[in-house]
Amino acid sequence: RATALAAAAPVPQVAPEPVIVHKRTNDKFWGSVALFLLRLVLAAILAVRGLNLLTDIPAAQAMFAKTIIPYPGIMAIVTGVAALLIALSLILGLFTRLAGLGIALIGGGALAFVYWGAWSPFVAGRPGFLGDYELLLTGVGVLLLCIGAGGWSLDHSIRAGRERNKAERVDSDQG
Repeated sequence: RATALAAAAPVPQVAPEPVIVHKRTNDKFWGSVALFLLRLVLAAILAVRGLNLLTDIPAAQAMFAKTIIPYPGIMAIVTGVAALLIALSLILGLFTRLAGLGIALIGGGALAFVYWGAWSPFVAGRPGFLGDYELLLTGVGVLLLCIGAGGWSLDHSIRAGRERNKAERVDSDQG
């Protein structure tokens, strides 16, 4: 009889304590500095590449025409403009994850359609392999897509503002 009463008694539900992340690791000083410098270097590289494409459209069209990429004239302009917009995004640290996706697509597209198509990336007599720069670019793009811009960015400021507004709403609801 005692076991039947114990089984019928409601078991109090204890809610787990919420985990509050106060600061991301890449928002701290050294993580922010490293990501900021990475963003600046990458922005400089992409800005130069984008300007090279847009200031010499005929050469860019000829380069794209040698690949299997359709509409080489349009794609040369689109790639040049995209590189410049991504560079600006990286400098400001705004929409960094989206910029990382763009970088990964540009680098991955170059690997798939230009360097590593149906042939081997290794060339006899040449050290390394074709597309090493593009592979690095793709990897850094994926990194930025996954972890974002760090603490020294507009993305961080926007996120901090949202958290502040959310905390103010919670405080006003409780008060």
